[in-house]
Amino acid sequence: VDAYGNVVSIHAAAVGSVCGFQVDHIFPWCRGGLTQPDNLMALHWYANQHIKSDHILNANKDNLVERMHVGLSKEQLLAFIQMRSSHKR
Repeated sequence: VDAYGNVVSIHAAAVGSVCGFQVDHIFPWCRGGLTQPDNLMALHWYANQHIKSDHILNANKDNLVERMHVGLSKEQLLAFIQMRSSHKR
């Protein structure tokens, strides 16, 4: 799960998948951010490309979590797994 509640998976296609992610610079590379572990995070690909992009996110900004939550939530994934399990019986 990324910092905004999107389920991400290393097994998903990086772009176009409901669980795809990209490694994102928290402080953007184009603004001098370094490519080192403490400045990197896994972020849902759509949130990274279409919402965050090269911006520095302000945690105090209204609706940040809602805007960044674009994928599958943990609760949705668990409900899907439970539904599939009950149909296999």
